[in-house]
Amino acid sequence: WKQGRVDEALASLHAAIEADPEYPAAYDHRGTILVEQGRLDEAEADYRHLVRTRPSAAAHEKLAQVLMDLGRTDAAREAGR
Repeated sequence: WKQGRVDEALASLHAAIEADPEYPAAYDHRGTILVEQGRLDEAEADYRHLVRTRPSAAAHEKLAQVLMDLGRTDAAREAGR
């Protein structure tokens, strides 16, 4: 996606998630692309999925940052815990 092929990257990640809905790297990468595209609500959903299914400091941090960017500071503080 860094080479400007965002639609292809998102399609590939969507296919990977459909094939294996518990594949955490696909959610993580898709969330990153969505953030870069300014699609924060969609990124939030991917990061929430990660926090639910594969909690980690990185997943909580990414979710908290998206929530901060959306202006939801209380939710961001909660997500960062």
